[in-house]
Amino acid sequence: MKKSIKNVLTALLIAFISLFFNATIVNARCNDQQMVTLNDDASRVRITLEVVETPTIMNVMNYEEDRFMDMEVMIYEIFFGVFGITDNIYVTMTNSLTEETITILESMTTDGVFVYGTRDIINLFDYTFVVHANLDGCRGDRLRTQTVRKPIFNIYSEYEICQDLEDVPYCRKFVDNPLDVDDLQLNEAIERFLTGGGRPTPEDEEEGIIWNWIRDNYLYITIGVIVIVLITSGVIYTIRKRRSI
Repeated sequence: MKKSIKNVLTALLIAFISLFFNATIVNARCNDQQMVTLNDDASRVRITLEVVETPTIMNVMNYEEDRFMDMEVMIYEIFFGVFGITDNIYVTMTNSLTEETITILESMTTDGVFVYGTRDIINLFDYTFVVHANLDGCRGDRLRTQTVRKPIFNIYSEYEICQDLEDVPYCRKFVDNPLDVDDLQLNEAIERFLTGGGRPTPEDEEEGIIWNWIRDNYLYITIGVIVIVLITSGVIYTIRKRRSI
């Protein structure tokens, strides 16, 4: 009888130890030192964007001569570079338009960089890059997120008025937001920009915000100044009167 009870207790003890051990493994998390390393690695991940132009001979329609002929055309491709991926982390790259996600591992890099290219220069969308932990215990945890907008080709850059005006925002070949203007508006916008009446600088915008706030709150500011002056005058008067006593 005693032996039977002993066996039962032993079995229960083994079962308890096994349950505790398994629970410890399942609930194991990356420790503080590992998280410091992971966050440091994540902070070093860098995303770059480059537009590459490649002249290519293609058989295309020449509308002036109304026939197809071999002509030199420019092929544009947008390249994203992901730098700094290590064994400890991986990066997911999600297209906001198609919701397609690419998982980028350290083994997929060449000389420390992963390069992804697209020839879509018409659709405007973002790529969201998320750095994840790649260690047991916290694999998949998000460490850092960065969103990069894929620019689109600006058709106005090929207009005659935009020739040699690549520095003018309306004439840049690639823009982050589509420009919706007609020919007259485009001419006026370029003229304003060239004569100094174009887009305000960040300093001008900040100054404008301050002056607009002062204008909108002028009455309250005036009342506040009067109240402060009255309170200050009362305090000074009280102090002088006490000293005279």
